[in-house]
Amino acid sequence: MGQSDTNQNTETDNRAWHALPAGEMASGNKVVLVAIGCCHALPLLFVYAPFMNQLFDTEPLDATAWLYCIGMALSLFLVIEIEKIGVRRLLSGRRQKTASKHHEVGSDSAKGKEAR
Repeated sequence: MGQSDTNQNTETDNRAWHALPAGEMASGNKVVLVAIGCCHALPLLFVYAPFMNQLFDTEPLDATAWLYCIGMALSLFLVIEIEKIGVRRLLSGRRQKTASKHHEVGSDSAKGKEAR
């Protein structure tokens, strides 16, 4: 494996962690893009198309229902984000304690060697 192979793999790996520009995203896998479009369009069709309302005996959502849905979704989003921050802080504190214990053990063994 040559140097150019290594550079190419690194560039590919680095790109995987960053958001794609809009032009590249739109030129992605067409099947996935169609599936995403269907996942958005079909529920709207079910809720708002008059023939679907009659077929399934449903009604379109009014503004109050939309506000309730948005409020609940936003609340859930905030709770999850706060939980993620707490978990990261907890894990970060544990890593620091573990690192300091390893450092103390290492320095103790170094002191023991000096005393001999």
